[in-house]
Amino acid sequence: MARILLFVFAAIGFVTVLLGTATFVMLPEPAKAPSHPIERPFGSHVLKTAVEWSEDPPAELIAASKLEVPGDRPLRVLMISMGGEYAAYGAGMLTASGEQPGWLDFDIVTGVSAGGLLATFAFAHALEPEAMKRRLGAFAAAVEEADSVLPFIEAWRVVLGRGTTVANNLQAVAGAMIDDALVEKIAQQQRAGRRLFVSSTDLTTGEAIVWDIGLIAASDLEDRVARVRSALLASMTVPVLFAPRSIGARSVSTWHVDGGVMHPFFVSGIVRAMRSGQRDMELDFLLNGKLRDPIEVADISPRPDKVTARALKLLQHVHWRSTLQVLLLETAMRGLTVRVAAIPSEVALPEHAVDFAAPVMIGLFEDGLQRSRQVLAGPGGDDALWQRLTPKSIGAERMLPETLQLPATKP
Repeated sequence: MARILLFVFAAIGFVTVLLGTATFVMLPEPAKAPSHPIERPFGSHVLKTAVEWSEDPPAELIAASKLEVPGDRPLRVLMISMGGEYAAYGAGMLTASGEQPGWLDFDIVTGVSAGGLLATFAFAHALEPEAMKRRLGAFAAAVEEADSVLPFIEAWRVVLGRGTTVANNLQAVAGAMIDDALVEKIAQQQRAGRRLFVSSTDLTTGEAIVWDIGLIAASDLEDRVARVRSALLASMTVPVLFAPRSIGARSVSTWHVDGGVMHPFFVSGIVRAMRSGQRDMELDFLLNGKLRDPIEVADISPRPDKVTARALKLLQHVHWRSTLQVLLLETAMRGLTVRVAAIPSEVALPEHAVDFAAPVMIGLFEDGLQRSRQVLAGPGGDDALWQRLTPKSIGAERMLPETLQLPATKP
């Protein structure tokens, strides 16, 4: 018996040493920091902050300012936030809204992370309910396929920087959706005078990157489909769960992850560009989350994964609130209002937006679609689903006055 136990312990020790050695050998080499200035790939630009505008106008500002809107109608802008699994509900709201004639004819559409993929479907007028259900079904199948993978193997993949199996499966499905036909639809909208922007985060330089997806799609580049796919996948690459994506121009490459790391949504440069010409704007904001989502007391385990998940949730909560407050202030300073469609407070959501449970994603989409259809068919119509964003709606009435009467800024 003693010999058997000794043999078992020896075998376990041998396997442990073998796995440890293999892990050390297979760890990716750290990439060397490129020299500045970095040449960005075609169609990508650094997302400027308000402080930097005085020195150099944002590239998306310049691109947006070249839009020619016929007649005196206001410029219509749709911005879609990050959201992970919660974006399935947002997809339902967006699909229901898109069933209204002419609703999808936005001049500018922006998206971040999962919102970037939704923004692409909205921009390309590819939001047919059955098509969206098929896409969600494909994502669900990818999740179920990864359920059989052992947890320690997933952990090993994360340590090696290769992403989890479910994350890789989801990106493979999303990549297959970004095909020649979809890119051609994007190009057609670009030629018709509309613009599509998504963002990613460049980990190497620590900058938020804006991708002019329509410009890339409408170009003469032979690899334009691959470039569009690469930019969109970079925008939705959740750190750690997904392996970072290497994107470069010529011989220099940098590592990109989810755009939501720095901005859960963006529209700043566009607002400034349009108001510089005193153009009226209609801003619609799809929030893949709840406007008022207070942090509740929770049972916390000292396990590292539980502590990390809780800490990230708190960080994201503060990030969301501060960004929404900045949006309110910025639009008020320019005499604009924002309409927002968000997940109703009574809808039950998973604790974390990156759980990626197949039945949950499909259920959220169906719920969002049916609820939104009912609201749109009611007396308030479109304005009942897309309601005015106010300090009270985000629980900031103590910090910001309900009616923001700020002096208009100079263009």
